[in-house]
Amino acid sequence: MGRAERNSTTTKQAAAGEVNGASVEVWPHQVIKIAIDMHSKLWVAARQVDNAVPQPPQKFTPQQCRQFIAKQVTLAGKVVCCYEAGCFGYAPQRQIEKLGAQCLVIAPQNWDERNKRVNTDRTDTMAMLQRLDRYVAGNIKALAVVRVPSEAEEVARSRVREREQFMSDRNRWASRGKSLLLQYGLCASWSWWKPDRWEKTRQAIAEQLPLYAQELLLILDDYYQAVWAASEKLEALTIEQQKKQKQRNSKNRLHGIGELSQSRIEAEIGDWNRFANRRQVASYTGLCPGVSGTGGLFMNLSVNKCGNRRLRSVLMELAWLLVRYQPQYPPLQRWKAVLSGANRSAKKKAIVALARRLAVDLWRIGSGRSSPEKLGLQLAA
Repeated sequence: MGRAERNSTTTKQAAAGEVNGASVEVWPHQVIKIAIDMHSKLWVAARQVDNAVPQPPQKFTPQQCRQFIAKQVTLAGKVVCCYEAGCFGYAPQRQIEKLGAQCLVIAPQNWDERNKRVNTDRTDTMAMLQRLDRYVAGNIKALAVVRVPSEAEEVARSRVREREQFMSDRNRWASRGKSLLLQYGLCASWSWWKPDRWEKTRQAIAEQLPLYAQELLLILDDYYQAVWAASEKLEALTIEQQKKQKQRNSKNRLHGIGELSQSRIEAEIGDWNRFANRRQVASYTGLCPGVSGTGGLFMNLSVNKCGNRRLRSVLMELAWLLVRYQPQYPPLQRWKAVLSGANRSAKKKAIVALARRLAVDLWRIGSGRSSPEKLGLQLAA
């Protein structure tokens, strides 16, 4: 506990004063800033009171740290906390906000800016606190603040992402089975587990490896059961998401964009009105090119990928589908010569530009700034 805090009142009964004849509350401090480095059983927090020197980090359990923050709320007119986004999600932010403090969720980064190769909870927390101080002072670029979705948006997004996780599980188990077969000289495709090939795979093992067929089939059968369990759950989730998307107001669904792709986009975006301009939309996708320049000379680099990778992947898929289903789309007409050419590198660049423009147009449609007809897009039948 700092000297300023020890000399001040520790209750919320602030001293009373008068301004222009009206009584106001006079807080011991104006603003307290707290940076938190979170772990499952340990939170490391550093505090700065007003413009004083930052205090050394302290170790707390999560419950103790919340109690510590609640006490700071009684000592200042404003308490601002921050922590890095990660596996803990947004639950700590909501808990801290309920205590009366403002809590920022920021994008993770390497806090060792000078590359001293000293990276501890203490150094990270102090570096985070210095950035938070600059942010509170008005430098909004000091921290990359992450938008906190509502609980309803977060649950819907988790449900959509669950389908992707089961798809990954199915592909992983199928690849393990294929790897096992290749290890013993049996050339099999990825779909060895499907009904029309499973019996042929078993027969091939019995014929080519008669001495060890029983042992190999036991291993392969474990993979087979895991593949089918993931596949059945994947199919159920697919049907569920398609039904939900059809029940929603999908009159603005574009031709060539299916229910699953639409649900993925809506889940990752949450609310299109969160973006103020097209530059913010393009930046969130991570499809903007990097730039390297000095002395008046500039060179464009590959896309920076500083955004939502799940949204970026579905936009890239849809960009290729636009070539087939939306041939009259104006940006596609611009890149038509490149996409029909033989230069593969140029094609990839054109598709990235097309995906970035598609994201901007989807924002214009979703936020009501424009309509598909004005943008040259065809609606689904």
